[in-house]
Amino acid sequence: MSLRGIWVFSLPGATHGILFSKKYPSVENRARILNKDGYVKLPTDDAMREAVLAELGIVHPIEMFVESRDSCSRKLQKPVFEITTSNGILWPVVLYEKFGLLLCCLPLVESVERPPVIDVLGISLGYALLLQMIDVIGPVQQGVDETHPQMVDLHSYLCQAVPFGTLTDIEQATVFDAISGRIDSSYVVSDVKPPSWRPISVKCKANISFRVTEQIQAVLYNRPDVWDVFQIYGSVSCKADLEHPAPLIAVHLSVGKDQPRLQNILVNSCVSMVDDENRTKGEGHRTITFIPPRERFVLCKYTAAISPTQLSAPNTSTTDPFQTWFSDLPQLHHVLSDGGKPGIARISASEGALRNDGLSRRGEIIMKVKLSKGKNMFEYCEVQIPFHNRGPIIYKENTQSTGEIVITNDKRTLAWRIGQKFPSRSHEVTLEAKLKFGNRSSIIPGQDDPFCVGLNSFAMIYFKIPDYTHTSATIDQRSLRVQPNAKPKVTV
Repeated sequence: MSLRGIWVFSLPGATHGILFSKKYPSVENRARILNKDGYVKLPTDDAMREAVLAELGIVHPIEMFVESRDSCSRKLQKPVFEITTSNGILWPVVLYEKFGLLLCCLPLVESVERPPVIDVLGISLGYALLLQMIDVIGPVQQGVDETHPQMVDLHSYLCQAVPFGTLTDIEQATVFDAISGRIDSSYVVSDVKPPSWRPISVKCKANISFRVTEQIQAVLYNRPDVWDVFQIYGSVSCKADLEHPAPLIAVHLSVGKDQPRLQNILVNSCVSMVDDENRTKGEGHRTITFIPPRERFVLCKYTAAISPTQLSAPNTSTTDPFQTWFSDLPQLHHVLSDGGKPGIARISASEGALRNDGLSRRGEIIMKVKLSKGKNMFEYCEVQIPFHNRGPIIYKENTQSTGEIVITNDKRTLAWRIGQKFPSRSHEVTLEAKLKFGNRSSIIPGQDDPFCVGLNSFAMIYFKIPDYTHTSATIDQRSLRVQPNAKPKVTV
């Protein structure tokens, strides 16, 4: 599949609008022959940028109605757009925005009539190319132009990945290995047939790196009639530097005893086999066999859920669900008290502690956050208390045992930045704050939330613990096997 052109534009406000442009005359000649009377000539780079920004509505006032862009009869097929130029309509233009850059490409459509989007292979390949291009460029600073080293690297990448407009291998790790001459030619004439996702072999030291990451989403009610919700989402990524063109790796993904079992495991397409072993209750591991690609990739994703019976402590007769629920989780306790009575709504606390219906212009918060089991070392830990239905926060008076209190830029959220560690003895921090709110007339329509008042209001806590997983899921280094035999350095 071929591309007629590739562009990298900066968003309005930057010094240089056009950072990169590459057109392919040979592909353009094919488009002229294949599209016949429907052929639309590519505009200049400046005209292309203006047309793209106009299509996205960036240069026009928000109130301005453009029939070709805003009509209800028009079908939206993002990231595919129709770009109206002085020469005619260009389709399908694939767009992707990141780091303040706008990346565009125009795949070749080999027919006179417009086919369905799903039938144009160049759209998915073009979008995949844009994702690789933004990884090559990375974050850019103000004042970057077409001569910047990041743009030079992009030019080198495209010369290898898209020669004469035809996509070959667009994976940046493979492309830059080919550019740097690290390709191992000793396997070229061998009988080993490499898989399509590992087209070349490189000379390198044998290293295999695994990374296990988990995200926890919880909703804590502290009510005997409502079960708390606790869900874990995990992923295992891998980077394998091995010289063989098709190395076969087998490794165990293990979990600790009496830990939540891994569920809904989704594996990468390079995985050839997943075996369940040790199916005994409360323990077990899975053997994953795969041929890795050259780049770092997500080997598998999984979930781990805790049932309502697991959320309760053995002593189910207790009347304090706070104590019973949290005693089993290596998570954070969230307590917001009102007159000495513990009260939790959702993931930490309720605006009910403000002793009003959520509409008063004054309020008082008393909060206690306690760390239960788990590692007392955070990369960050922050509690956010949003106020959806009040005016902006214009005054605060606070006393906290640790951390700092800040008001977000929109003046609608109180943020408590606890820091990187809880007190070593109590594992508990407290906050008392008095707030004063401005006039509710300053609330922009659509920003209020009539549902989030009283017991339906909530506070949120965001935290990250390095080198820790709640399920104790890990890669067993001793179980790793590589064929043909190799002794790589393994890190987890």
